[in-house]
Amino acid sequence: MVAWSYTVGSVVMKLTRDKKLWLLTAHPDTLDLAEEAPGWLIANCHVKGFVKPGPAAGVWRLTEAG
Repeated sequence: MVAWSYTVGSVVMKLTRDKKLWLLTAHPDTLDLAEEAPGWLIANCHVKGFVKPGPAAGVWRLTEAG
């Protein structure tokens, strides 16, 4: 079973359905994510450290935390 949460200090935060679905779009080899995510979702995942900018403009890549 995969745990869909992350820890901030001693608080465990649950991931929203939107975040889970977008993070699951990561390519298995490159970890590049699908581009159709809304800006607010990209920004929220980037702030939390789940994604980082990819090799090209508009491409986001999953991090180890993601």
